[in-house]
Amino acid sequence: MPIAIITRAVIVPVQVLERKWPGGEAAYRAAAPNQTYRSDGHLAAIDFMTPGDVDIWIEESLKPAGLRFPPHGRERDVAVVDAVEGPTTPCEWLEFIRQPKWSEARLKGAPETALTGPRHWSPENEPEATYLDPETCGRRMRYIGAEPHLATFEDEETGQHNYVGMVSSDSLQLLLGWRLQALWERFSPLRGEADGNPAGLPDADRARLREAARECERIAQSAGPLESKALWLAALLARMASDWKLAERLCRLYLAGEPDDAGSWMELTWCLGEQGRHQEALEAAERAVALDSKNAGAAANMAACLRALGRRQEALEWAGKALELDPGDEIAHGLRDELLRTSNQAD
Repeated sequence: MPIAIITRAVIVPVQVLERKWPGGEAAYRAAAPNQTYRSDGHLAAIDFMTPGDVDIWIEESLKPAGLRFPPHGRERDVAVVDAVEGPTTPCEWLEFIRQPKWSEARLKGAPETALTGPRHWSPENEPEATYLDPETCGRRMRYIGAEPHLATFEDEETGQHNYVGMVSSDSLQLLLGWRLQALWERFSPLRGEADGNPAGLPDADRARLREAARECERIAQSAGPLESKALWLAALLARMASDWKLAERLCRLYLAGEPDDAGSWMELTWCLGEQGRHQEALEAAERAVALDSKNAGAAANMAACLRALGRRQEALEWAGKALELDPGDEIAHGLRDELLRTSNQAD
């Protein structure tokens, strides 16, 4: 039997490796850039998630070693095989077989061998593992984590783990960027409801938001260029879930790198206020108004913090400032009306 093709594989005959790769097949196995390497004794394959990774491996490793991969013609030492489309260029020595839930490749004329798949894969345990383009992967594959050259995703539909080989960090950035976009599109429609009534979301929605917030934090830890975006979204999702401690921690992580984001100081104000830490909330609100003095919401936050601390006259003044900036601000209206009513009752 042949080797299993799950995503997009670079395939080289073992005989070619023994002739051309320094140290032969054993050295090629050791040089594999991720943990998807497998060989049936006739062919050696390494899986990659993106065309960019395939190009890097061929151009920077295989061609310098003398392996042929011409853009045209059938004489070649290397084949690229997609699990769905098959070989990307004609190849005389390769036989491709598409199965219902994976594909197979074998060296033409070679004796039968056991089916060989990449690490973690078997036809019994993960028969539905298939190649997903980066956008589709982002939309349905929950990011679990990464080790050198191998990322782990969980299929949200099946619960199965997919193990994705990487050569360059750019490939992981691409997948995780799509994942952040997918999470934003999925959960942003809940924002209005969460803003208006933090405790009003169903428990199931809050649980999903917390899970997504933690996934965004994992993305931030793994993808440096995406760190700021991932932490911002993680903090927002945690706040929408009314998980105030988690949201506070994520806000602070984000603000450590983006200290001039007034909106996130406002988010932190909310998180601290909900925990009853009103003096700290006031300090966060002061940072927000210092950064964005024309923001009615920041001014209303000041009023709410001052009211909670018993500083009612100052709170009334800040509610008035908020209404000067935005006469339609409902929160500022509510604060001002309450402060005036309770003041009249006291008189």
